[in-house]
Amino acid sequence: MSDSLDVEEALERIRERARLRQSGGGNARDGGNPPLSLFQRLKRLGQMLTRQGDRFQGSVTSRLVMAREVDSLVHSHKELARRLGDLETRMNGANKNVQAPVAQALALADSHLGPKAAEGLWFNEPIVLRYDESGRPAWARTSERIIEKAWVLRHLSGLKAGCTILDVGCAESLLSLELASNGFLVTGMDVRPYPLRHPNLRFIQGDVMTVPLERESFDGAILLSTIEHIGLGWYGDEVGDHQAAVMTRIHHLLKPGGLLLVTVPFGRPAVTPLHRIFDSSTLSRLLSQFRLDNLEYGIKVDEKTWLLPAPEQKAAAQGHDAESYAPGAVALAVCAKAPA
Repeated sequence: MSDSLDVEEALERIRERARLRQSGGGNARDGGNPPLSLFQRLKRLGQMLTRQGDRFQGSVTSRLVMAREVDSLVHSHKELARRLGDLETRMNGANKNVQAPVAQALALADSHLGPKAAEGLWFNEPIVLRYDESGRPAWARTSERIIEKAWVLRHLSGLKAGCTILDVGCAESLLSLELASNGFLVTGMDVRPYPLRHPNLRFIQGDVMTVPLERESFDGAILLSTIEHIGLGWYGDEVGDHQAAVMTRIHHLLKPGGLLLVTVPFGRPAVTPLHRIFDSSTLSRLLSQFRLDNLEYGIKVDEKTWLLPAPEQKAAAQGHDAESYAPGAVALAVCAKAPA
């Protein structure tokens, strides 16, 4: 008998709840409060089971209440899944619209035009990255720097720690800091700022032609991909044909027998907005004040591969990229200031 009353009472409550829903009213059981969320319903159902135990599960009323709650929860879950699906569809569409700008923004931030460069903290490293539409990086190409810096370090092996080194055009390079960290007394020079510091590193911002430096004060000098830019104004320096004068200035600054290491773009001769590309004739004139002890060539095999040494004839036939001005070959010269 009690079960029958329980059934009738439960059915009446269900009917009342349905009437309230149709009229836009609140939850009959909650006295007109807003409908419970999916998670609140799960919590309440769990509390009912915990409090009532076996007694709750044994009554017809309780089973009806539980069935009603479970049915409502299933409906709520399906609605939630539908809404999440709609949201995912909209987000996927939005992602397609922002993927390309994201890739462009990452490429810019990683380039010589990005925020790192604005603070002098972009360094011309040999591995160049590209980004896909999702922002994932990949190896795009390798620059000539992959052979140049290793070549410089190899040919500095004859100088001991404590020797004085002049690094002209040191901005966008870690070489001055690396040499200072390995015991050399380095003077780095550039018309642009250089933010890196070390007890063995003295940086001077300015033009090598005008900065006051003591004559015959350096054991070695480095022009790592530098002389080809001088006089073109790309980096804010004075425009003009200053290369011969710069080489004379470096000759004066080196001690007798001092070492000079030079790397330049090589191949079919050209003058681009970024740099000059030397051939055998123009390179010979550039180095004419020094004794040439060794001359090597490196060539670009493909977008990711450079090779040193390479035959001069093969290097001389290389052109440059018309869009980026990147060379297809480089020349690397070991020179010395002949003793007086």
